[in-house]
Amino acid sequence: MIKEYVINHIRNNKTTSVSIAITSFLASLLLSLLTGIFYNLYADNIARGQTQTTVEIFAFLFILFMAMFSLILMIYNIFAMSMNSRLHQLGILKSVGATPKQIKQILRYEVIILSLVPIVIRNLVGYSSNIYSYAIYN
Repeated sequence: MIKEYVINHIRNNKTTSVSIAITSFLASLLLSLLTGIFYNLYADNIARGQTQTTVEIFAFLFILFMAMFSLILMIYNIFAMSMNSRLHQLGILKSVGATPKQIKQILRYEVIILSLVPIVIRNLVGYSSNIYSYAIYN
């Protein structure tokens, strides 16, 4: 029942579903970009023989954590907007006997469906571009 309800909701609310999927894709894209830049800077410093990179590492980790926090808030707000628009539907589910555990399970399932596919696609694109650039430069 839960799967059918979530899939039906996704099909009927394409705008919200697409905005959540795009946000997940862009968040994973930005995090992948930042970690790739960090790794390349670190590898470049090691290749040059500079082992005193602690200040750069801490500065970049600070930037990375701030970006992760911002992206988490961005995804959280989009889901909050989606849940506020569905408050009436969730209330109906609760009034017909759905437990809070079942409602949370519905929302988790929706998050997995809408976020997992764009993140996996982004990772596949990222890995293929890394393999391509490695083959070109080595």
